[in-house]
Amino acid sequence: ARGGPQVDWLQFAILAALFVAPAAWWWYIIVPTRRREIAASKKRGEIKEYLEDLSEAPKGERKAEKWMYDRYLREAKLADGPRPEGLPEAVLAFEDGLQEALPGGGFWSFDNPVFVYLIALAGLTTF
Repeated sequence: ARGGPQVDWLQFAILAALFVAPAAWWWYIIVPTRRREIAASKKRGEIKEYLEDLSEAPKGERKAEKWMYDRYLREAKLADGPRPEGLPEAVLAFEDGLQEALPGGGFWSFDNPVFVYLIALAGLTTF
Protein backbone atom coordinates (compact mmCIF):
# COMPACT_ATOMS: atom_id res chain seq x y z
CA ALA A 1 0.00 0.00 0.00
CA ARG A 2 1.13 3.50 -0.75
CA GLY A 3 1.74 6.01 2.02
CA GLY A 4 -0.24 9.21 2.36
CA PRO A 5 -3.93 9.95 2.07
CA GLN A 6 -6.09 8.19 -0.48
CA VAL A 7 -8.48 10.36 -2.49
CA ASP A 8 -11.83 8.96 -3.54
CA TRP A 9 -12.61 11.08 -6.59
CA LEU A 10 -16.25 10.04 -6.70
CA GLN A 11 -16.82 11.32 -3.16
CA PHE A 12 -14.93 14.49 -4.00
CA ALA A 13 -17.08 15.05 -7.12
CA ILE A 14 -20.29 14.52 -5.13
CA LEU A 15 -19.17 16.93 -2.42
CA ALA A 16 -18.14 19.52 -5.04
CA ALA A 17 -21.52 19.14 -6.77
CA LEU A 18 -23.29 19.83 -3.44
CA PHE A 19 -21.56 23.22 -3.37
CA VAL A 20 -21.53 24.10 -7.07
CA ALA A 21 -25.05 23.05 -8.08
CA PRO A 22 -26.99 25.32 -5.67
CA ALA A 23 -24.69 28.27 -6.39
CA ALA A 24 -25.03 27.81 -10.15
CA TRP A 25 -28.81 27.39 -9.89
CA TRP A 26 -29.02 30.60 -7.85
CA TRP A 27 -26.71 32.64 -10.07
CA TYR A 28 -27.85 31.45 -13.52
CA ILE A 29 -31.55 30.63 -12.97
CA ILE A 30 -33.10 32.29 -9.92
CA VAL A 31 -31.40 35.71 -10.00
CA PRO A 32 -31.96 36.51 -13.70
CA THR A 33 -35.55 35.24 -13.54
CA ARG A 34 -36.41 37.36 -10.50
CA ARG A 35 -34.74 40.42 -12.02
CA ARG A 36 -36.89 40.06 -15.16
CA GLU A 37 -40.03 39.53 -13.06
CA ILE A 38 -39.32 42.60 -10.93
CA ALA A 39 -38.53 44.75 -13.97
CA ALA A 40 -41.79 43.68 -15.63
CA SER A 41 -43.74 44.26 -12.44
CA LYS A 42 -42.29 47.75 -12.09
CA LYS A 43 -43.49 48.54 -15.62
CA ARG A 44 -46.91 46.87 -15.63
CA GLY A 45 -47.61 44.76 -12.58
CA GLU A 46 -48.12 44.71 -8.84
CA ILE A 47 -45.11 46.89 -8.09
CA LYS A 48 -46.33 49.55 -10.54
CA GLU A 49 -49.80 49.46 -8.97
CA TYR A 50 -48.27 49.79 -5.50
CA LEU A 51 -46.13 52.75 -6.58
CA GLU A 52 -49.12 54.44 -8.23
CA ASP A 53 -51.20 53.90 -5.11
CA LEU A 54 -48.38 55.28 -2.99
CA SER A 55 -47.97 58.36 -5.18
CA GLU A 56 -51.72 59.07 -5.01
CA ALA A 57 -51.77 59.01 -1.21
CA PRO A 58 -52.35 62.43 0.38
CA LYS A 59 -49.21 64.45 1.06
CA GLY A 60 -49.12 63.86 4.83
CA GLU A 61 -49.80 60.11 4.71
CA ARG A 62 -47.46 57.16 4.19
CA LYS A 63 -44.39 59.33 4.65
CA ALA A 64 -42.09 56.44 5.55
CA GLU A 65 -43.09 54.47 2.46
CA LYS A 66 -42.71 57.50 0.22
CA TRP A 67 -39.28 58.16 1.68
CA MET A 68 -38.22 54.52 1.30
CA TYR A 69 -39.45 54.18 -2.29
CA ASP A 70 -38.56 57.70 -3.43
CA ARG A 71 -36.05 56.41 -5.97
CA TYR A 72 -38.55 54.06 -7.61
CA LEU A 73 -41.30 56.70 -7.58
CA ARG A 74 -38.95 59.06 -9.40
CA GLU A 75 -37.87 56.39 -11.89
CA ALA A 76 -41.56 55.78 -12.71
CA LYS A 77 -42.08 59.56 -12.92
CA LEU A 78 -44.64 59.38 -10.11
CA ALA A 79 -42.85 61.84 -7.83
CA ASP A 80 -41.58 65.33 -8.48
CA GLY A 81 -40.25 68.19 -6.45
CA PRO A 82 -37.28 68.16 -4.12
CA ARG A 83 -36.02 64.95 -2.59
CA PRO A 84 -37.22 64.27 0.96
CA GLU A 85 -34.95 65.31 3.79
CA GLY A 86 -32.70 62.58 5.11
CA LEU A 87 -32.05 61.05 1.70
CA PRO A 88 -28.68 62.51 0.71
CA GLU A 89 -27.10 61.86 -2.64
CA ALA A 90 -24.39 59.80 -0.92
CA VAL A 91 -27.01 57.19 -0.01
CA LEU A 92 -28.19 57.01 -3.60
CA ALA A 93 -24.61 56.65 -4.83
CA PHE A 94 -24.03 53.90 -2.25
CA GLU A 95 -27.17 52.04 -3.39
CA ASP A 96 -26.13 52.25 -7.03
CA GLY A 97 -22.67 50.83 -6.40
CA LEU A 98 -23.50 48.34 -3.67
CA GLN A 99 -23.61 45.19 -5.77
CA GLU A 100 -20.46 46.14 -7.66
CA ALA A 101 -18.63 46.85 -4.40
CA LEU A 102 -19.41 43.47 -2.83
CA PRO A 103 -17.22 40.50 -3.78
CA GLY A 104 -18.99 38.29 -6.29
CA GLY A 105 -21.53 41.01 -7.04
CA GLY A 106 -23.29 40.46 -3.74
CA PHE A 107 -23.25 36.66 -3.92
CA TRP A 108 -21.26 36.41 -0.68
CA SER A 109 -23.93 37.99 1.52
CA PHE A 110 -26.30 36.44 4.02
CA ASP A 111 -29.37 37.55 2.05
CA ASN A 112 -28.42 34.94 -0.55
CA PRO A 113 -29.96 31.57 0.41
CA VAL A 114 -27.37 29.61 -1.56
CA PHE A 115 -24.57 31.27 0.41
CA VAL A 116 -26.37 30.51 3.68
CA TYR A 117 -26.82 26.89 2.54
CA LEU A 118 -23.12 26.60 1.75
CA ILE A 119 -22.14 28.03 5.15
CA ALA A 120 -24.54 25.64 6.91
CA LEU A 121 -23.25 22.67 4.91
CA ALA A 122 -19.64 23.61 5.63
CA GLY A 123 -20.47 23.94 9.33
CA LEU A 124 -22.21 20.59 9.45
CA THR A 125 -19.42 18.78 7.62
CA THR A 126 -16.74 20.42 9.76
CA PHE A 127 -18.20 19.41 13.10
